[in-house]
Amino acid sequence: MSVSQLPVPTATSFVALGETCEEDRLVADYLRRLNELLSALAATGDAVAGGVHAAVTSRCGTLGQRVRVSLPGGGELTGRAVRLEADGRLVVDDDGLVHSVGAGDVVHVRPASDR
Repeated sequence: MSVSQLPVPTATSFVALGETCEEDRLVADYLRRLNELLSALAATGDAVAGGVHAAVTSRCGTLGQRVRVSLPGGGELTGRAVRLEADGRLVVDDDGLVHSVGAGDVVHVRPASDR
């Protein structure tokens, strides 16, 4: 997609970034790696032992960022995303009060100078 075709201002694509991509190769590589991770998870029964937790954590762009989480019951939590629990829950530090979030909509909060 070109920049003008993107559905929201925060979306991106290879073309919008000035990159090219062989779609079939991308999908094949993605599915191969997903199969490897799922096989490791099934074999160990544990995301940490199977390497899934480390693979996800190393690629999670949310960690270290300020976030706002809209919680299922209607509440909201704002803080810094600090880590992922072994079970996949996002840990958010709200000025020293640590919350483990299992469900919610996470939005990256931009500093006031970026708005």
